[in-house]
Amino acid sequence: MSWIHQINGQGLVEINELVYNFEFVQETLDQCQTLISQHNCRSAIDRAHTALHGYLKETCKKADLQINLSNPKIQDYWSKLKQEHPLFLIEHSQSHLPINQIVNAIAKMLENLNEIRNNRSFSHPNEEIINEPEAKFVINLFRSILQYVDQKVAT
Repeated sequence: MSWIHQINGQGLVEINELVYNFEFVQETLDQCQTLISQHNCRSAIDRAHTALHGYLKETCKKADLQINLSNPKIQDYWSKLKQEHPLFLIEHSQSHLPINQIVNAIAKMLENLNEIRNNRSFSHPNEEIINEPEAKFVINLFRSILQYVDQKVAT
């Protein structure tokens, strides 16, 4: 993939352009599961958050959806997608009310995941770090959101 690091003849690491597509984020989430299982969960949350954040940002960019904030958060990209992406529109019949409520709740969930990433992972110096069961839970939430968005916007 284009994001794999390569060492050139001078011993410097070259990083090709990152492509925040479904495959990249899926592979990152798989690597996070490995980190949690074989090492620790401390950096996995940050990696998963960054990958999904980049994916949502790229998905908005591809759909020409503009966010007029200087530093948009992951939940800002989610809100933009669910409100304005033409393939993301949700049916408003009464039978879809429970699904719509879940989809709307994802913004709050992403806000909480952002809080966990910032204050319970190694993304910043934090005294309290998330435990393994909760880290796996968080990674699986990121995975579910990724799969849902990809299925909604796939053309």
